Amino acid sequence: MRARAPRCVPLVLPVALLVALLVAPAASAPPADHATGEFVLTAPKGATYTLIVPDSYDRKSGATLLLWLHGAGDNHANAARGAKSFSLPDGWITAIPDARASGAWQMDEEDRVMDVVDQVVKAYHVRRLFIGGFSRGGFFTFGFGLNHTDRFVGYLCVGGGLPNPALAKKEDAEKIWVAILHGEADSVVPFSNATTTRDAFQKAGFKDRLFFRSTPGLGHSIDREALKAAISWLDANAASLSSPKDFHDYGMKLHGRGESGRAYEVLSRLKEEECGREDWWKAVVATRKKIEDAAEKDGKKVKKAIEAGRDAKWVPEWRAYDRTYGGVPFHGEVLAAFTARVAAQDEAAGALWTKAAAAKDTGDAKGAIEACLAIRDDCYVAAGEPVAKAKALLADFRADPAIMKKHRRLLKDTENWK
Repeated sequence: MRARAPRCVPLVLPVALLVALLVAPAASAPPADHATGEFVLTAPKGATYTLIVPDSYDRKSGATLLLWLHGAGDNHANAARGAKSFSLPDGWITAIPDARASGAWQMDEEDRVMDVVDQVVKAYHVRRLFIGGFSRGGFFTFGFGLNHTDRFVGYLCVGGGLPNPALAKKEDAEKIWVAILHGEADSVVPFSNATTTRDAFQKAGFKDRLFFRSTPGLGHSIDREALKAAISWLDANAASLSSPKDFHDYGMKLHGRGESGRAYEVLSRLKEEECGREDWWKAVVATRKKIEDAAEKDGKKVKKAIEAGRDAKWVPEWRAYDRTYGGVPFHGEVLAAFTARVAAQDEAAGALWTKAAAAKDTGDAKGAIEACLAIRDDCYVAAGEPVAKAKALLADFRADPAIMKKHRRLLKDTENWK
């Protein structure tokens, strides 16, 4: 509802001030009683934002708040639609504010952003604060967030980077956790921004507290699988837990949800010399052993499927295993088998692309298409240059009326290659 100027205000007010009075949004508080759902709200300092509170939010156990900053030219409503596909852990709350200056964040908006955080924290039981963003929002994740390392414990930068490498400080290396994701083929924010940012944090002393993942062939976009891995890593590690009992309770909660790898990582922080006399210590030891045994038993089956690799069935089996047991010792052995398999398929993809390029050069469109389709159908997890080139060649063929007419059956649905 628009605010009306008081009657005593003279009509000679400056036009800019009069407009500000007329259009300034009224603050709206989050719903009472810790309500779940999706809400569009306005913080006291004027920032409009979307708040997403999942049904899994439990006011007793509390939640993690992710403050998500959209890219340039975007807005809170559109960014909220994308945020719903982030596969966040249970109980995570997401607040997505609007940038004021045509969708592009500016440094003078820091107070408005933190005002959103303050309003949500007052209304909900928030135990941890994370900040993240895409593109320009990724730059301002660090531009805003690194001024508040006393509040934010986790940082997630996607397709962005450090506005200034000097912002990566040694005194923060034992306080915060940083995840960086970037597409290697990004032509909007060059991939070099990600490597420069990674190098700055490494130079500042960030070791185990730094997660870096690049995606070959990906442009200025979000790799959902990489994002899920980063969020899982942050959730398991960037814990604002103050006592060994907190880690015990959180680890057992993760184990109860079937998130064995994350539970193992959290419970592994507990040391016998510190917790051996606690009445719950035996349960920690037993739970870790149970997870280790299950990871080895299931891992042997997945490893065998990967090494056999007769069809694509091992790909979802590996992904399921990786989601469940990442961080458990035997996971490393399965990962090695997966890495070797990917390398073999990358090599095969390269050979097939050489065949496709040769067929194209001799005018054999059918042979080129079939070689590209073999990359798609047989090299299930291959990535990088051969895959990108094969996709581009198929797109060129689809755009050629003569080739499309002659090889319509072969080219059917090739645009859906993911």
